[in-house]
Amino acid sequence: MKSLFTGSVVKSFVQLQELGIYWCSQMEYIVAKEEEEGKKSTERIEFPKLKHLCLNDLPMLRSFYPNSDNVAIESLFHRQVLLPSLEMLELLGKNKVHIVDCHMQVGSFDQLRYIFVSDCGLLNLAAAAQLELFRSVQSIRIEGGDALEVVFDLEGLKAKGEQAEVILGQLESLEIHYSSNLMRIWKMVPKGLQGFHNLKTLQISYCGSLRYLLSPVMVNLLVNLRDLRLVNCEMMEEIIETGQGYPEIRIMDDIVTNQEGEEVIVFPRLSRLVLFNLENVTVFYSGKCGLQFPSLDQVHISNCPKLKFFCSGPLCTPKLERVNTSKDQWLCMRDLSTRDIECVWMGDLNKTVQHI
Repeated sequence: MKSLFTGSVVKSFVQLQELGIYWCSQMEYIVAKEEEEGKKSTERIEFPKLKHLCLNDLPMLRSFYPNSDNVAIESLFHRQVLLPSLEMLELLGKNKVHIVDCHMQVGSFDQLRYIFVSDCGLLNLAAAAQLELFRSVQSIRIEGGDALEVVFDLEGLKAKGEQAEVILGQLESLEIHYSSNLMRIWKMVPKGLQGFHNLKTLQISYCGSLRYLLSPVMVNLLVNLRDLRLVNCEMMEEIIETGQGYPEIRIMDDIVTNQEGEEVIVFPRLSRLVLFNLENVTVFYSGKCGLQFPSLDQVHISNCPKLKFFCSGPLCTPKLERVNTSKDQWLCMRDLSTRDIECVWMGDLNKTVQHI
């Protein structure tokens, strides 16, 4: 079966709210195009009330609906596909299609709140020009996918001060797990970027090629980040890179200064930090800027044998009174404030890390 519906049949599904398609090895389109004799069809298809779409293991899938535009690479969604009520999108299995193309109108996915991608052949979630389509998304979860090298490719995005587009301004949770070839979360972050300011939870695990997580400019954007967990990323060397790790990738950073004029990197709301089983991480940040964590009160550091100190500059953690050092990975998912399990404290975080 190469398609599920025809364009004329779709008109009968105006009340359809959930659509799941699983394990169809020959499917190329969800909706097949019907061309009138002697005419090229430019019909748009619409599922006006569809809220949940799940596509699982469709290795031959080319697009939701054939695109009449002359494009080199087809995408799952384009301007002839209208899903105005879509809230949840799940792409699982061997789907290799791009999610959106560059011709879709902003507002096409204004109800979309949740994206789950697992074991797909995507090189990135979306290019810079397409990210604005996901402006209402609140949660993104990515699992597997050996082709994934970058999640947010911002190359070519122009930040224009007050006129700048806000990128993923509603995103609250980002989870990435088992992506073995992932090299960067954010690539080519432009100076003056606006976005990601509502991100509260960032969880990364089993991403074996990821060497650095953040640049200072990204820290400055993550003003609401509360929960940061890094687990089983064996190539991770440093959490905040200083710009030396990837000379082929240009990073443009703004550094904040405090009232004394000192350069500082601030995590204003981060309350929980987990660094677990990072066998090559040597430091959280090796630059000269100070680090400030005014809200940090839960820290779990374990199985990081090369971590000899937390940072080289001034460090401020006024609420932190202990560090959990349990080797039980299950505890990474618990509220660390509930129990004192194998906790260590030597007066400050740097001294404690040296003692662990």
